[in-house]
Amino acid sequence: MEAKHFPVEGLKTDYTDEKSGNDEKLHSDTNLGYVNLRVSDLSRSLDFYQRAVGLQTEEQSRDHASLCAGGNKLLVLSELPGAVKIPRRSGLYHLAILTPSRKSLGKSLRNLIDTNTEIQRGADHLVSEAIYLADPDGNGIEIYRDRPREEWRHEMAS
Repeated sequence: MEAKHFPVEGLKTDYTDEKSGNDEKLHSDTNLGYVNLRVSDLSRSLDFYQRAVGLQTEEQSRDHASLCAGGNKLLVLSELPGAVKIPRRSGLYHLAILTPSRKSLGKSLRNLIDTNTEIQRGADHLVSEAIYLADPDGNGIEIYRDRPREEWRHEMAS
């Protein structure tokens, strides 16, 4: 699986400087770095992210591991034995992994099916297509592909 960055879902990219009235846009090449997750069992989480999601281990110690795709660090797992996800609290809603094409997203879907990974849902967001799942600790994951801008739809087809 290839991925370059973690876009932030719902990130506002149009800004107006109220003092000067200047409109500014967040550059389309803006990327965020890796995500650090606390997990209750590092070995179990490593297996999941490698087998089901398709990431590769970049570095590993007794209680930490970094995972990458295409040479880009995407995820750092930190083991905290007994860690429990507290529902409905502020924090990370889900991490998003961008695939470079619809074909790559299809390969990710095929791998999830082949590894009997539970898929929570799929979604067509009109500007992107996504698959949602959760890791063994309940952390949400979105694997998606952006449609080229010329294919963006702003209304659902009838």
